[in-house]
Amino acid sequence: MRSSRAISLGWLLAALAPLAACEWVSYDERMQRCGDGVAFPTRDATKIERCDGEDLDDKKCTDLPSEVGTPYTGGALACKGDCTFDTSGCSLCGDNRTTGKEECDGELSSAKTTTCASLGQGYLSGDVTACKSDCTFDVSGCLPYSYGFTYKEDSPITQAAVNGMAVDSKDNVYFTGSFQGVAIFGDTWLTSAGGRDIFVAMLNSDGKLQWAAAVGGAGEDVAHGVVLGKDGDLYIAGSFQGSATFGARVLTARGKGGSSDIFVARLSSAGAFHKATSAGGEDEDVARAVALDTRGKIYITGSSQGTVPFGAGTVVPGSATAKSDIFVAWLDTDLALEGAIGAGGPGEDTAHGVSVDSRDNVHIAGSFQQTATFGAAPGLTLTSRGKRDIFVARYDVKGSRFAWATAGGGAYDDMAFGVDTDDSGNSYITGRFDDNSVRSWNAYAPALFGKHSLESTKKQSSYGDILVASLDSAGRFRWARSAGSPGVDTGRGVAADHSGGCYVTGSFYSGPVLGADTLISRGGTDIFLARYGAAGALWGVSTGGGLNDEGRAVAVGSKGALLVGGAFSSEAKFGLKTTAQDFIVFELRHAR
Repeated sequence: MRSSRAISLGWLLAALAPLAACEWVSYDERMQRCGDGVAFPTRDATKIERCDGEDLDDKKCTDLPSEVGTPYTGGALACKGDCTFDTSGCSLCGDNRTTGKEECDGELSSAKTTTCASLGQGYLSGDVTACKSDCTFDVSGCLPYSYGFTYKEDSPITQAAVNGMAVDSKDNVYFTGSFQGVAIFGDTWLTSAGGRDIFVAMLNSDGKLQWAAAVGGAGEDVAHGVVLGKDGDLYIAGSFQGSATFGARVLTARGKGGSSDIFVARLSSAGAFHKATSAGGEDEDVARAVALDTRGKIYITGSSQGTVPFGAGTVVPGSATAKSDIFVAWLDTDLALEGAIGAGGPGEDTAHGVSVDSRDNVHIAGSFQQTATFGAAPGLTLTSRGKRDIFVARYDVKGSRFAWATAGGGAYDDMAFGVDTDDSGNSYITGRFDDNSVRSWNAYAPALFGKHSLESTKKQSSYGDILVASLDSAGRFRWARSAGSPGVDTGRGVAADHSGGCYVTGSFYSGPVLGADTLISRGGTDIFLARYGAAGALWGVSTGGGLNDEGRAVAVGSKGALLVGGAFSSEAKFGLKTTAQDFIVFELRHAR
């Protein structure tokens, strides 16, 4: 019996022996494992797991003491790899150090001064020069934007678009374009004679219609630009087919088979047409832009095919094999032609914009294919890097020569649609570039603009991004910037801000980032307006409806208000106003 009892006790001791080697783990210790993503505090302060991954145990920066003992005033708390708090993103307002999510802290020196526009909060101008006690910028000196007026064409049965715009010293707005059908301007009803006709209209500074007039004929007639003369008269330029009536003057196109000719017309500030003249050959000739110099002379540019008579015996030589060439022509205030010159090569070349600087140098911008020569032999010859490249050129009328010509672009389609100049002779262009990143049959290459390289925003799905660039008076690219989305995004109109930057309007598909602003389309393409500087977009705003809308022209008023004209295809919201159908002119002004 004793032997049996001893065996049983030995067996029991043997069975318990392995348990003696085990380490007993408490429930708290079992749950407190750093790296499992769960913060599990215990009563033992020496072993406490403060946080774990994204689990901060419901703590914020304001719950923790700073290095000076007082709680942090804000910022973003995080967790370190050892499951202790990371307070590097926490801020302590009042310590004269900008940390965490503080916008500022303490006094702002001149070196720290920032522009209101760069904040991306809808400010057009002004500087931030002070920091508030809560460590946010004092924006009391910033001028926010608001929609001033919106003017639209009221007919539901017409197609219309604004292509050009001018503003006088009293902020009256003059705009021109084309329409088809019946266009209603207040009490004035305009009816096209056949295809598209030309309209010109005036709004006062409050956006009230003063007058509207139409001219044209049975063909396709379009005005692409308008400028205000020194005598107060208006000059418009564009193209017409067949015959077109401008007041008492009837113009007849020389073009065969329905080809267009160039026209320039003069009308009073009250809308009465005084004079009109035309130029063209047997093929398609179009004036796409018009500008004025300091003496009041008128300059037009565009595209022509073949040999084109300009005035008595003046011709622009064209290439026999070219699809179209570039031309520049200048007229006096009575519309008598004074001179013309051509440029281009064997491909399709056209100018879309013209601007005259303060020294009366003529700047033109557009696109060319293959090679394009500017000036008499040997001239200045540009070579495209891809299917179509952008050109910018300056013509010296006094010296009767092209002073310079510059190209930029990538492996596919790149086009400039607008140009403006500032008082220093710098030029600003806008358009569209496509760096060929989605064209599988050609190797990818970025678009080059001087030393500046641009790539599409979405390399695998972009079909053209917005281009904004500036060149100095010698034709060298100062800077080049882009913005875009998966769809087609285009800059159409540009106006210098005379502070080293410019305002740009056009259309976008969805989601371009302009400064701190990400624009979202309401459907199709929407209108955008942005301000650009050497550092890129400072701000951007957008408007539009459910279909395709486009900004085509932008102008700056005497008090800094911005005027935009274009076209829209469905109900579009402008501030608190709702409009529907066809062309649009709206004002963006300082709120005070």
